[in-house]
Amino acid sequence: MWSTVTLSPGTVYVIRFPSVSIYFRAEGVLWGVASEFLDKPQRPAPAAVSRNTPKTLDWKYSALLGAAELTLRPMLSPRAYEVLLTHAVSILPGVELDGYVFLPLQAEILAAAGTILAALPLNRRKYSWFGTPQEGTLCDAAVSSFCAAEELGRFLAEPGPDLAVCPISVRNDMTEGMELSRLLIPTDILSIYGGAGIFATDRVLCSFTSDGLQVRPKRGMDPLLGRMEVRHSARKGPEERFFTRGIDLLRYITGI
Repeated sequence: MWSTVTLSPGTVYVIRFPSVSIYFRAEGVLWGVASEFLDKPQRPAPAAVSRNTPKTLDWKYSALLGAAELTLRPMLSPRAYEVLLTHAVSILPGVELDGYVFLPLQAEILAAAGTILAALPLNRRKYSWFGTPQEGTLCDAAVSSFCAAEELGRFLAEPGPDLAVCPISVRNDMTEGMELSRLLIPTDILSIYGGAGIFATDRVLCSFTSDGLQVRPKRGMDPLLGRMEVRHSARKGPEERFFTRGIDLLRYITGI
C-alpha cells in the first residue's frame, strides 16, 4: 500500500486499506483523488487498476507537479490523539508502567519532486476535547487496547497497514493510585519508523502529577519491534509538553 503509483491518463487506480479505498487518476495536467470509507473491513491491497470504480466518488483535483507519479507515505494526524483505552489500567503511586497503544495513520501524498500534495485519513475521523473546557485541546479520537510486551506479538504477526505501534511509559507521580482510561499523545513530537510491514513511533513518556500531565518522547526504535527506518521525522518544536490543570484534568483523564 505504501508505494509509488505511476498514473496513466484516463486510468483509475485504487489502493485498499482495511477501512478505506483511495482512488487516483490523471486528466491532462490535473490529478484527482477520492476516498470511499467502508462499513466492513476489507483485505488490504497495493495499487492496482480499478475495474469497478464507484460512480458516487467525490473527486478532488490539483495540478500535477512533475512526472505523473504519486508516493504514499505514512504520517500521524496533525492534531494530538486522545486515546481511549478499551480497559482501564490501575497504576499505584510511584509506579511506572510500560506498554503499547495503537495510533491510526494517515496517508501523505507526495509528488515526484517530493512536494506534499495532500493528506488523507485512513479511518473515519472522530474528534474529542481533552482537558478542561477553558484550557483543553481539540484532538483526533482513537480507541486502543493497552498491551504489555508479551501481548504485542499478536499484532506483529499480522500488522495493520493503517496503524502505528506507539510504545508508552506511564508513571503515576501522585500520592494516590489512579485508573488510567484516557491518554493525550501530541503527534508533532513523534517520528514514524517502518520495516517489514510494521510502523511504530518513538516511545512516549507520560508523567501524571497533582498539577497535570507531562509528556515527552524517548527517541529511537523499540528493541521489540526490530530494525526499522525513519519514514516520517518529528516536526520541530518543544519536545516536552505539560497539560494543566490539576484535579479537573486528572478527573477527565482517569475517571477519578
